[in-house]
Amino acid sequence: MGAYQYLPVWVLLLLAVTGPVCCLLESGELGKSVYLTVKLNLPAQREVQWRFGTNTLIVSAQPGIPPIYYGAYRGRCTLYENTTLQLDSLTDADTGQYTLSVINVDTGAQQQGSVNLTVHSPLTSPTLKVNVSTTNGNAYPVNGTIVSLHCDAGGQNVVSYTFYKDGVTACSQPYVTCDKDFLYFQPIMMSDTGTYTCKIENSVSSNTSQPLSLTVIGPL
Repeated sequence: MGAYQYLPVWVLLLLAVTGPVCCLLESGELGKSVYLTVKLNLPAQREVQWRFGTNTLIVSAQPGIPPIYYGAYRGRCTLYENTTLQLDSLTDADTGQYTLSVINVDTGAQQQGSVNLTVHSPLTSPTLKVNVSTTNGNAYPVNGTIVSLHCDAGGQNVVSYTFYKDGVTACSQPYVTCDKDFLYFQPIMMSDTGTYTCKIENSVSSNTSQPLSLTVIGPL
């Protein structure tokens, strides 16, 4: 199998600690690379195939012969000695199921495993907005009223939201509640005056809003 390429040491260490997996869920970032791997018992003499979906053959390899890459996958993927597939220049169309097939050349026994890949676009900066009453033309939050902040990610695929006040997590006070993309002051207090940001994250990227200065005023 000497025709294969070998993974970097840091990747091998990562794979070693993940252990056996079935139907692995993997994430990749648009335009970047991803390693797809299935933990199988590999015979010394083996034939290997990776497929996308049900019919699209990506690569096949036989003992002593360099891997053969097919169609649009030529030049943008690499099969390694341990059957891991590196897929480069990810596009939205790469989202889907990848199946590894390993055949024992001596016995004909076959093993299969799959990886479900989701390709995410890098997150762009969210917009942090304050929702306050504008009664009597007042655009500032008033001490003792109910006020909320909204971290607007514009429909992006966000896994978690974190709100900060002056660089410190903002949801530590008992009257402050964080629920996904909203922060609620119940009620807001003079001490809540400060600079706020929100951070959004998913499995491949993160981004932070521009600072929002919040000034709490006394009742009119």
